[in-house]
Amino acid sequence: MSFEKRRAEGMPEHELDRHLLIRAAIILACEGLLSLMAGAGYLTLQVLFAISMSMVAMVFLRRLSSRALLLLGLGWLVGSELVLGAFFPIVTDFSDGAALNAYTIPTLFFFVAGRSESIIVLYPMTHWLAMMLIGWAFGRFLLERPANDLGRQQTEKLLLWSGLASLLICTLVRSLNSYGNMGLLRDDTSLVQWLHMSKYPPALSYSLMELGIMAFLLFLFMRLERTMKQAPRSGNPLLVFGQTALFFYMLHFIVLAAGLTVFGAGSMTHGLAEI
Repeated sequence: MSFEKRRAEGMPEHELDRHLLIRAAIILACEGLLSLMAGAGYLTLQVLFAISMSMVAMVFLRRLSSRALLLLGLGWLVGSELVLGAFFPIVTDFSDGAALNAYTIPTLFFFVAGRSESIIVLYPMTHWLAMMLIGWAFGRFLLERPANDLGRQQTEKLLLWSGLASLLICTLVRSLNSYGNMGLLRDDTSLVQWLHMSKYPPALSYSLMELGIMAFLLFLFMRLERTMKQAPRSGNPLLVFGQTALFFYMLHFIVLAAGLTVFGAGSMTHGLAEI
């Protein structure tokens, strides 16, 4: 939305591209800093890598229409499992020595999670680019709505129905226990098995669940904001967190690492449970 507002205000196209590339470089540098601080002896590329590389891709893709962006994003979410199954081997145990060199570096960067001798990639770029494409189209939709109650109601309606539809389709895909789960099928009908979805890379079921929950929560927050008698305070926790998400993302790694040091845990593999 920030980018499209700059564009509407008449910022030259080359300046817009430069703006995107600078932001991408800063986010990628943050990823490198976290990997360096971990001191593991290899480069770990996580969600900041995927976001930064997706922003680089948007230098070119942003010129497409909103409909094209939406179709590309949804098309990859639905069809990625078919592509991966046809062209790439599946390696689920990254700690296994046999997994080393199973993929080329470009494959790790763009398509599958895995590791080489010196790099671990948890968030292949294309899957998260698909979500960015959908988000970019949604941002344009928001800016096109009139800044009044009618415009807000139109947005809320889209969020409500798209969120509910995503969650219903997610439930259907997970219940069928076949395509759409990236090979991570349920062993039984327990809640844990229903929620045990593939994130590396994200399965269709996982993406639908996350996007559906986000759409539904955004609907609730927008409805709440529309009924508020005055603007939220500048110190509102949700407002602060939303405006400084990168800061808190960086901070949570530092806090976890400090906890590992204080309590003498071995690694962050098991997160808070290990600490």
